[in-house]
Amino acid sequence: EKNRSLDFIDGDFTHSSQRETLRFDRFRLKKELAPTKFRFTHAVCTFHQWLPKETIDIAKEHYPKHFEKREEITGDIPIHLAIKKGASKDLLKKLLDANKNSASIPTTLGKQLPLHLLFESGDCNLSKIQCLLDAYPDGIETIDQKSGLFAFALPEFHRKDINPVPLS
Repeated sequence: EKNRSLDFIDGDFTHSSQRETLRFDRFRLKKELAPTKFRFTHAVCTFHQWLPKETIDIAKEHYPKHFEKREEITGDIPIHLAIKKGASKDLLKKLLDANKNSASIPTTLGKQLPLHLLFESGDCNLSKIQCLLDAYPDGIETIDQKSGLFAFALPEFHRKDINPVPLS
């Protein structure tokens, strides 16, 4: 493994290979500090778009305790991973059935509830929102620790087509 130096030009890397090397080094360092365990349930929630819908049922049957476990590097539980990857309403329901408290568990890094993650992604599907609110009604009154906003304000805050105007 070559140890490459990083050359910066205007705050960016000169080559994409250098950028990939840095990403790899950061991942390797995190992995050395906190070795990860493979958890089938976490993998299913991360790659659910490409797997048969029944795969989550297999995870519930064989690995019920995995629904409460946090991923070592990010600290995410399965419902966080699934929402970040665009989970369907059916998948959310299955995840909430497997771990009733998951709608009230914040992420480790940003201290965000699953409802905050859903709104932050711009996914304002009412049936998904209702599913999370049924599981944890106080989520709508909980301030997102990352942005300092209530969940319903996050879609506007994270819109890409808005250019903020500086106050003078």
